[in-house]
Amino acid sequence: MINFIKRLLHRLLPKTQTYGSLEEYLIHNPIDPDWEKNWKPGSYYSPDGECVFFYLEPVEYYGKWINHDITLYLAQDDDRIIGGVIRVPKEL
Repeated sequence: MINFIKRLLHRLLPKTQTYGSLEEYLIHNPIDPDWEKNWKPGSYYSPDGECVFFYLEPVEYYGKWINHDITLYLAQDDDRIIGGVIRVPKEL
């Protein structure tokens, strides 16, 4: 599991941007009325939460707590992984 997390972080972190607030995020990423057609997988680092949020698909989901460091987002229709939250302490 640790190797999976390391590989996932290696793939996500170089593409991650940090924003100080929701306002700042929305200035740089305005809401597109055709967001479902134009949606792309991505990730977001939260300095306050010391975690990376990642999303692979724009579908309805629920969270499944794995441990203190990982929560997965699973699609409601078939339980496939569509995102999650990974805790990343500042020491890393």
